[in-house]
Amino acid sequence: MINNILTGLSVLLKNSTVLNRPLHLQVEPSTLCNLQCKFCISVLKLSGKKLTMDKFKYFITSAKPQRCTFSGRGEPMLNPELPQMIQYCKSKNISTTITTNFTIKQMVKDLVQSGIETIRISIDAAKRETYLKIRGKDRFGTILEGIETVNRLRKGKKARPFLVFEYVMLDDNFGEISELLDLAHKLQINCINFRPLQVYDGISNKVGNLIGNIVGSSDTIDRLTEFLNKAKMKGVSTNLKEVILDWHNYVKRQSSSVKKSGGNKMCILPWLQCFVSAEGEITPCCSIFDNEGESFGNVFEKDFFQIWNGEKFKEIRETFKNKQIIYKSCESCPSKGMGFIFKKALAYKFFKK
Repeated sequence: MINNILTGLSVLLKNSTVLNRPLHLQVEPSTLCNLQCKFCISVLKLSGKKLTMDKFKYFITSAKPQRCTFSGRGEPMLNPELPQMIQYCKSKNISTTITTNFTIKQMVKDLVQSGIETIRISIDAAKRETYLKIRGKDRFGTILEGIETVNRLRKGKKARPFLVFEYVMLDDNFGEISELLDLAHKLQINCINFRPLQVYDGISNKVGNLIGNIVGSSDTIDRLTEFLNKAKMKGVSTNLKEVILDWHNYVKRQSSSVKKSGGNKMCILPWLQCFVSAEGEITPCCSIFDNEGESFGNVFEKDFFQIWNGEKFKEIRETFKNKQIIYKSCESCPSKGMGFIFKKALAYKFFKK
């Protein structure tokens, strides 16, 4: 409770040095990945880094967040110690979420039994052939089998873990949203989170092929509204209302004229959370680390709170306080001020970020 009050004061006052601990940590268990998604800047990795249980306990015990999300450049379920990390969080009353491609079927049961509270499944398709086209390997059936396993283990749709579909909207899959709603209803999915593709340097030359049609079409909002109405009719919770409200701004953010402006941005995340890579590098969010290779400090080399209130965190807080940006990753990202956070929370009840 005290940390919540301190966090609220930090966000309202926007001080560069804060007294609160982060409410949320995004932790990267692994840089390994078993897929090759067409919109990802990372190449298929056959070797990489894995966060160890001992190192995880070291910084989690220091930071003491209220919530931990397991996600990053790689697939979290490729770290065999992941269930133990989740169990450790549960023992410390830290709520847990994972964003996963959910294709490691041998870990599904252990994941559920670990006490994970929310499983966010990156599915990006309603059909096997579309999944293969977008994600590079045919694992669609494996995902469906995994969901069936979860539904057998949990006690009804209202029981934990909650299941969320993550759906990056592309030209390839936009026409399947109606079918996805049917699939989500059938599989007892708690929520669908639709994500307009965030464009960054590594894929900027592919934008026309990835989202050219939906960004350039005059009827995209009308179609999204049809999907929203169907979701309501099927009883499927989504964030489509929020996507519709922000669509014009999203289209503007893809234009070079807006990207060059570099102003009028606000993000409260540097006061609330941080990203910890598998190597221990810390930034306010994964985009600054992943897209730009920036680090605010390494938690295995320096005390967590020396980084949390270090010069780079203070600089970015001061910059956002003045509604400016210093990182290119922020250019195509929606402003995440208090209004954005509240709108997201109201858009659908399983909003977690």
